[in-house]
Amino acid sequence: MQTVEKFQSANDFWIGMVEPDYQESHKNQGDLRAALHSAISLFHMSDWVFEEHRNMICNSFTFNDRNGLPQAVNNSGTFANALEQIESDFALIRGIANAAKHLALDNIRPHRDAPSHSANTATQSLGWGEGGYGVGSYGGGPQVMLEGASGHLHFSQIATSVYNMWAGLKTQNNW
Repeated sequence: MQTVEKFQSANDFWIGMVEPDYQESHKNQGDLRAALHSAISLFHMSDWVFEEHRNMICNSFTFNDRNGLPQAVNNSGTFANALEQIESDFALIRGIANAAKHLALDNIRPHRDAPSHSANTATQSLGWGEGGYGVGSYGGGPQVMLEGASGHLHFSQIATSVYNMWAGLKTQNNW
């Protein structure tokens, strides 16, 4: 008998997509495909959570608009804006996911290191001493990196920040 898997809730998406994509990219930090899958899942978790918890989110989440004025969240896009202001690495995950989907971006996130093109995220091998002690590989092995205005950022650190944001929000809000 064939089993059909269904994602019907944000928790289903978390367990069936976000968790495995994040774990795979974390275990294989040089795998660009795994990193992009992780970015896409971590970003689109916002759509699933918004759709399932729309009323609660619209009543309790805000974001500051381009003029710095607080605005109520009223759709999945403005919820993503609010998440960027909770965890700035969410803007990077959002940019990486959208660049992976669209190649080049017209709407670049308001983060200093936000990507504008899919080529901003790539697998690189670091030379000895470039990784820094305690930050990824000290040298050698390939790592997926985001090339931003601040230099080369480790995708694994960005993804972990966003993963931890989601874990905290899930606990805090009973999602």
